[in-house]
Amino acid sequence: MRWTATLMGAALLAGCTMAGDGSPTAGRPGAALLPPAPLPEYAPGDTFVYRTAGGQVREQVLALTPETVAWTDDQGQIWTTRYDVVSPMISWEKDPELGRGRQNVVQGDPADLFPLQTGQEVAFKVEGSSEKWPSGWTMEQNCKVIEQAAITVEAGAFNTFQISCQRGNHLETLYYSPVVQNYVLRVREFPFGTQRKELASYTHASLPMQQAAEPPAMMAPAPMMAAPGAMALSPAEMQALATRLEVAIARLEQLTGGRPPAAAAAAPPRPAPPPA
Repeated sequence: MRWTATLMGAALLAGCTMAGDGSPTAGRPGAALLPPAPLPEYAPGDTFVYRTAGGQVREQVLALTPETVAWTDDQGQIWTTRYDVVSPMISWEKDPELGRGRQNVVQGDPADLFPLQTGQEVAFKVEGSSEKWPSGWTMEQNCKVIEQAAITVEAGAFNTFQISCQRGNHLETLYYSPVVQNYVLRVREFPFGTQRKELASYTHASLPMQQAAEPPAMMAPAPMMAAPGAMALSPAEMQALATRLEVAIARLEQLTGGRPPAAAAAAPPRPAPPPA
């Protein structure tokens, strides 16, 4: 019994929320062509709804610092992570297996996996402790970008990076979408079974200010001008890009008072010449 609880606790330390097996089956991965993906950017209010065997869980960004992201869910749990999706939780509260706890990366840097591209790899070590496991633990982890894959989940079809992470006693596979800014599917393989967590829906509250100030980058047609053989953006990805563009334009209008910044500095018109 204790062995099983220990395995479940280790799984919780590796990610935000436990997933259950038996969730809807994702589409078969296919070829995709994506440019290297930078670290995700979040905003308070960003929401991701996932489907698991145990039902549905709604995860939302609470607050940000330059180094961490604070999350909560509809089950009352609160935790913090780094911006990269492969780091284990930094701190958490109200965990049913561990209570309140914290862990730190003591060797290596998981963020070195970014920008994501096939073959990129990182190794790191974490140490932590919790109320119900005061003796603590040490765990070595390794993550690698295996390939790109076009995958279909409940939320739609997405071009993703497939990331494989060996976390202690189990293997975790993440399918990360640069459009969603999060994983759309997570599969964990334990000695006692496989568990899945699949994206059902998501919403982006807003864009960070640094993106809103750079409309040329947002409007660049690069994603539609991929090399021959690249997959076209799915309807879900097109809708997400359109929404983020609308937010960027709204933020620009707020910053400039609804008029082009250069209009205020324009020279007055020359007077018309007198009639002959």
